[in-house]
Amino acid sequence: MAMMMSLIISAALIIVKAGIHDGFFMTLIHSWGLAFMFAWPSAYICAYLIQEHVLSRIEFY
Repeated sequence: MAMMMSLIISAALIIVKAGIHDGFFMTLIHSWGLAFMFAWPSAYICAYLIQEHVLSRIEFY
């Protein structure tokens, strides 16, 4: 999920900022790598917080 999210956001921001140009895919790969380094830990932290603080208050039968 973090992988797809970082790819979509990186592509959208590059298209908005610079448009599709000759070095688009190389720029996308570099941007995607950096975005994934932030997205992956963020997804784990958010999942942990949701599990601890939200799902712990719900009684499942």
